[in-house]
Amino acid sequence: MNLRLGLLYGDWRRSLFLLATASLLVLSAAIGELQSIHGESEWRIIAFFLLLPIGLAVTFTWPRTGAPGVQAAGVLLLALVARLALFPHPVDSDVYRYLWEGRLVREGYDPYARVASAPEWAGLHDAYWQGMNQKGLRTIYPPVAEWIFSAAGGVWYHPLALKAMFVAFDLGSIVLLLAMLSSRSQPLRFAGFYAFNPVPLMGFAARSTLRLAAHLFHPASPLAARAPLDSVELGRSRSGRADQASGPLTSSALCPSRRLA
Repeated sequence: MNLRLGLLYGDWRRSLFLLATASLLVLSAAIGELQSIHGESEWRIIAFFLLLPIGLAVTFTWPRTGAPGVQAAGVLLLALVARLALFPHPVDSDVYRYLWEGRLVREGYDPYARVASAPEWAGLHDAYWQGMNQKGLRTIYPPVAEWIFSAAGGVWYHPLALKAMFVAFDLGSIVLLLAMLSSRSQPLRFAGFYAFNPVPLMGFAARSTLRLAAHLFHPASPLAARAPLDSVELGRSRSGRADQASGPLTSSALCPSRRLA
């Protein structure tokens, strides 16, 4: 009797895992491809809150069997496929600022010297400058972030260059998380709480904006308590909605800015 119940429980878990995995990939592909989701913030919010329970279902029903290497490879593979499915989603307008400020650094200018709309930059206006939001605000990104923008734009002056870089850093975070879990003898499936979380999925793979890890530096966070709040500038999108996100690079977006020496 106990054996039969165990088999039924295993079959139920396996079926739910396969359903959740398929749902994650289908929804990611829909978010990446459907214009209705791209153009309407309400649809993006709905998609976000659909991803949340699906990601949790994948994590909680992840198979318990298999060698650690197989488990880690499975998490990474599914995380990669989901992010590739989201790749066609248009980038956030912040990405145009990243590219343009990176161009300033490559050409020897100081992006902290003046706001983007200053007449002194008139000769450097291009399509990405046109697509930027908040041109009347100074950059909030520290030197390390500016150098990264410069390097990515130097390889390919295109939004996809930054999107690919953000996804690479995102996957690197999952690798580090898997290594941490392994070193502490914790189940590797727990990496799914980040790997299949809608915040990095939408923030990095879909929109590629650094503003999306703001909740990590909320004033209530112990991380945020280390930096004076009056030294932090927070931007808002053109829609007037505050975005939140998570990821290793996003902390730089909220660090006090220093001039590039």
